[in-house]
Amino acid sequence: MKIGINATILDDKPTGLGIFTLNIINQLADILDEKDELVIYTSIPSYFENLNVTVRKVTDSVQPKNGKKAGLIRFLWTQFMFPILFYRDKCDIMYSTTHHGNLFLTNKQVLTIHDLLPIKFPNQYMLQNLLF
Repeated sequence: MKIGINATILDDKPTGLGIFTLNIINQLADILDEKDELVIYTSIPSYFENLNVTVRKVTDSVQPKNGKKAGLIRFLWTQFMFPILFYRDKCDIMYSTTHHGNLFLTNKQVLTIHDLLPIKFPNQYMLQNLLF
């Protein structure tokens, strides 16, 4: 199985979601069968130099250190660029270490939901409910 991992949340100083992303990719690389393959889409390929994975460099504009603009670019990249790369690389399944899925992929997707507060308290998180 070929798994495409959206690791665009990473930047040069990872925090919560970035650290989670690094840890999950390292763990997956350790436990996968030899016939399985990970394709990592990230703006920081150096994090994965010592792993037996395929890395695809994406634009640095998606890095969280670039602020709110990066969030929008990351969303647009996930919706429009990621499917092109995903199909080009012939991945079987997409894994996003954040809650950002793709609206256009017909393949299976796995998302990680880190925070359920907007679902539990929708009146306090109206903007998030509209966007996500």
